[in-house]
Amino acid sequence: MIVAEMGTNWDWSNYKGRLDRLASTGVTWVKWQLFHPDQAPPEFSHIAFGVPFEAAPKVWMLKKACEDRSLIPIFTPMALDLVRFCDRGHIKIRYKDRANEPLIRAAEETASRV
Repeated sequence: MIVAEMGTNWDWSNYKGRLDRLASTGVTWVKWQLFHPDQAPPEFSHIAFGVPFEAAPKVWMLKKACEDRSLIPIFTPMALDLVRFCDRGHIKIRYKDRANEPLIRAAEETASRV
């Protein structure tokens, strides 16, 4: 199993091309960071997810783009309200949030949904 990360160091303008490249190299999983604009450096705020009603279509778009290429998305939610957009069983908590009990509990609940 190979996991690739698509995070704050890439550009939205060619995310599908990058996914095509990953899919052709044997990558199975693609990890995305879900964050709000105030959590990112100013140069990356344009790829942030904003308020929840803005996040849903972006997350759906990422899931669909991965599925179209037989890639499995993993999400790292960096805010409690973004957990609900993660797929069940496909959530990664970053080390920085290891003591964030509300975030961890929400991720556990989301991951266990049937």
